[in-house]
Amino acid sequence: MVTLSYLSPVNARQRQADGALMVDIRQIAEFQRERIPQSCLYSLGEQASEPSGITLPANKTVIFYCLSGARCELYAQQIATLVPGQRAFLLEGGAQRMEKGGFAG
Repeated sequence: MVTLSYLSPVNARQRQADGALMVDIRQIAEFQRERIPQSCLYSLGEQASEPSGITLPANKTVIFYCLSGARCELYAQQIATLVPGQRAFLLEGGAQRMEKGGFAG
């Protein structure tokens, strides 16, 4: 079992500024309503659509998030397989916490 580390919103924003990719695992409608700037969509879950044509990059930090962090925790093992051997992280508290810190758009 792979354990993914969590990043605080401050650390996630810094890594994003350094080139990390922010990936939203929610559904399309949720992503369209509100998302973290410069993030992309890769839906997971029972009602997931096909990923939106993105290829998760090799040799790049990828930070996965949802609304509150609960879905990321639920799908952590699946997320870990999306970026094998890469640097995958979960955003602590999800988009809600990012917004409370003044980082969401």
